[in-house]
Amino acid sequence: TQAVNAVPKDLRGMLLGNVVLAGGCAALPGFRERLEADLRPLVPSEEALVVSAPEDPATCAWRGGSVVGAGPDFARLAVTREEYKRDRAEIKQRYEEHTAVLRGRM
Repeated sequence: TQAVNAVPKDLRGMLLGNVVLAGGCAALPGFRERLEADLRPLVPSEEALVVSAPEDPATCAWRGGSVVGAGPDFARLAVTREEYKRDRAEIKQRYEEHTAVLRGRM
């Protein structure tokens, strides 16, 4: 819940409604159900909690990253270490623009 509480309040529901398990341990029998049961008491009752596991959780993070990296928005959204050190204000503005786009999709 710390990670969820660290984002703007209007995006929290989107995060809680889209918990995706990744990594080899996510394939363990009952893991998804156990995590959902452990998280439910920490999530406000008015918020939907959806925990899902892809067919192959061991490679899903890599596959997702490859889709983002190959997408048309990657160059605009990517931030190098040098850019971050040089211009944090611009990086913050990029983040705010991106979250505004996400809000429009909700």
